[in-house]
Amino acid sequence: MKFLMAICVVAIHTGPLYGCTANIQNFVYNQWFALAVPFFFIAAGFLLGEKYLKGALAFGDVLKNYRNSLIKIYVLWSIIYIPLAVHGFKLGSYSLIRGFRSYVINLIFTGEHYNSWPLWYLLSSIYAVELLLILRGFVKDKYVEKCLFIAVWFGMLSYLLDDFSQYGTHTNFMENEIAEIMENSIRNGRLLRGCLFIPIGLFISKYKDICNIKNGVSLFIVFSIINYCTDNHLLRAAAIAVSACGLFIISMCMNLKYLPIWGILRRSLISFLYVEVERHIRMIRKI
Repeated sequence: MKFLMAICVVAIHTGPLYGCTANIQNFVYNQWFALAVPFFFIAAGFLLGEKYLKGALAFGDVLKNYRNSLIKIYVLWSIIYIPLAVHGFKLGSYSLIRGFRSYVINLIFTGEHYNSWPLWYLLSSIYAVELLLILRGFVKDKYVEKCLFIAVWFGMLSYLLDDFSQYGTHTNFMENEIAEIMENSIRNGRLLRGCLFIPIGLFISKYKDICNIKNGVSLFIVFSIINYCTDNHLLRAAAIAVSACGLFIISMCMNLKYLPIWGILRRSLISFLYVEVERHIRMIRKI
């Protein structure tokens, strides 16, 4: 399933249905591919929980090891992407001081630079694991349950910040000040996504014995329908989040690689990826 979601992430950044006007096709595309990033967050939390349940390491050590690995990867790829960031600043006619300031802010608060947008996922994961480590010092009993409760609030804040940045009217002084602070720092609430979905993965790991494929299918179908039927973007965001949980439970309860259709599906996905890469190479050559 992670392979399927990886293809979805590629599709998010390549736009295979660009120009398509069919509503149903666009909904299926947006619904399915919107699940990709939440799915990876949930998978990360689930695997952390599984590693802890093996009993080899204390939970704090599991979190610290994962956080340290994420930091190393994030720093490495940020260094690799520095030439592109410099190119972006050059295109924007940034001065040296402004470019350096912008780079540091993006490095800490957004995880994005010119043509290195996917790095935000790593930074969001780092902050989520750090939050879990901080909470561990305050929450003793029923740690996973309480962390999930707190994570829900962070998730709500994440989507509220998105709503404010994208749809807010900013008609009064306070709203304008908040909008300016966000514009010069996190820009939207996406950086807090990991704080919601990684604890959900931990929760599923702890209670996986009571999860079954019927629960997963029910969650996925019901909340996909809600997503289709509503125009409220906050409700749609919540529906996508729950749908992602349902999809993960489905993938947890069934092993896709042993299904007869898996070979056909895998070849189809590889062909799709090849066509998309070729299309973008041709576009770049034209430029």
